[in-house]
Amino acid sequence: MSSRRLKVLNRLLRNALASLYHSSSRNLENKYLLGVTAIKSQRSCYPNLSDIRQAEVRVFSQNGEDGILDFIFEQLQLIKPNILEIGVGDFAECNSKFANFFRSAGVYLLDSDKGLSQIYERYRSRRINSRFFFEQTWIDTANAKDIFSRAKSKLGTIDVLSIDIDGNDFWVLREIPLDGVQVIIVEYNPSLSDSKPITVVYDPSFDRTKKHYSWKYYGATLEAFQDLLEGRGFSFIGATSQGTNAFFVKSDFVNLFRKVIKNTSEYKNLDSREARNEEGALSFIDIRSEREILKDLPFVDVQKID
Repeated sequence: MSSRRLKVLNRLLRNALASLYHSSSRNLENKYLLGVTAIKSQRSCYPNLSDIRQAEVRVFSQNGEDGILDFIFEQLQLIKPNILEIGVGDFAECNSKFANFFRSAGVYLLDSDKGLSQIYERYRSRRINSRFFFEQTWIDTANAKDIFSRAKSKLGTIDVLSIDIDGNDFWVLREIPLDGVQVIIVEYNPSLSDSKPITVVYDPSFDRTKKHYSWKYYGATLEAFQDLLEGRGFSFIGATSQGTNAFFVKSDFVNLFRKVIKNTSEYKNLDSREARNEEGALSFIDIRSEREILKDLPFVDVQKID
């Protein structure tokens, strides 16, 4: 099939997936099958990708991470990866679900969501793969290392770490050992700064809905995560089109991704418009206005941490 026809097919499949995305659970299998078709149809294009955003397919992930992860797994030849996902929510929209279904990936799910146990049991009963675990707890710097150890004990190894907790992400990631990890996915916050390597001040009970009325004071910038992870042997290879989730791979394998790597400046979403006003309603202000209302809040320059 020609490259042009593949692109047309992928666009049609992605549109079909989008129409099912917010539909009822009875369409779960249809969504999965469409996702498999979309991802398999674009694999022949992987050798010619010039940007990981070209691999995006949104099946169960938030912004196309399912397709990007398939591209990464194919490059690394990770057939059945083991994934620790911190901040998985209720497992409806996350980075590990499609890999668990499609690749029989081992997953260790962690969230403080009280409904996680019910969702876990529902999906566990439908999967043959027994390497499917969860822990319902709040993570902070005090227990991050132990959680990683428990996950590794259950899965044997951890190949992929995904973290999205809308708060202490930088500080928690800083405490995780990362032994054996090959791929890291982090949610970053471009509303904090255009280019500074900064993070919010650590608070063990961090709640973005209470820290600032805008709900935009949380996490860390892409540059902050880059500074942290490059110092620990990982390289940035790109982010989603929405400018939210960034992907890092072990630097030993970065040559496999040289053709897709762009400068971090290309991954700043300037039109998210997710901030809230002081009455709690969406304000629809742009990212420059978000940075303006956050500029006097306390931040930590990660390059100055001892």
